Amino acid sequence: MIPAALDGDLAHFFPSEILQLLQLAQASGRFELTRENERVDLYFDRGRPVFARTSGLAVRAGEILMHRGQAQPQAVARALERQRSQPGRRLGQLLVETGDVQADHVREAVHEVLRRIVYGVLLWRDGR
Repeated sequence: MIPAALDGDLAHFFPSEILQLLQLAQASGRFELTRENERVDLYFDRGRPVFARTSGLAVRAGEILMHRGQAQPQAVARALERQRSQPGRRLGQLLVETGDVQADHVREAVHEVLRRIVYGVLLWRDGR
């Protein structure tokens, strides 16, 4: 396991300052933030966030696709069922494979989830 390059308390640095540092450094890798019962993982490629996940409450890509009318609830339910039997497979990938959703719609939904998670983290004032 690679040791953490940055480690500390968010009482000393705001998440926005750390995100700026990662962007300026053109960093690639995982940025993990934790507080109480929540963990957020932000993945960066050359300073840009490319993926995010949280153990806290968050809107999921399937919900966004349904809300936008780009996926039918039945199709998302079928894909979620397939996902349970095929761990590690992404919901969007399963929806695209069956032709239920266009790949660009999945990309847009995943980016929307990423934005929402990052915006939520910007409000954190405590944690590690």
